Amino acid sequence: MNPVNHRRHPRTPLRELVHLSWQDSGGNMHRARAKVIDRSKSGLMLEVSDLIEPRTFVQVQTERREIVGMACVRHCARKGLRYVVGLEFALDARWKDKPAPATVDG
Repeated sequence: MNPVNHRRHPRTPLRELVHLSWQDSGGNMHRARAKVIDRSKSGLMLEVSDLIEPRTFVQVQTERREIVGMACVRHCARKGLRYVVGLEFALDARWKDKPAPATVDG
């Protein structure tokens, strides 16, 4: 029996690194590098070394320091020595695909 998928948008596997920054409930600023596991129209699934509390807002930047925008942590679960974090993009944030390489007709 296949499990029912209740997600609003399909997920696409993606292997890319991003930079995160956020403020914890105590007011301390944090920065971390995270590996993207997959993405959808509305968010990212990441693997990161730090615990990030659910409902925390994080700023997401690509390795090239392009700002993707703000996202809210929906869940954070320990997986071995790391954490798997589900992020939901804020309204103005979206993952921007790299443009397709130009082709030369000839």
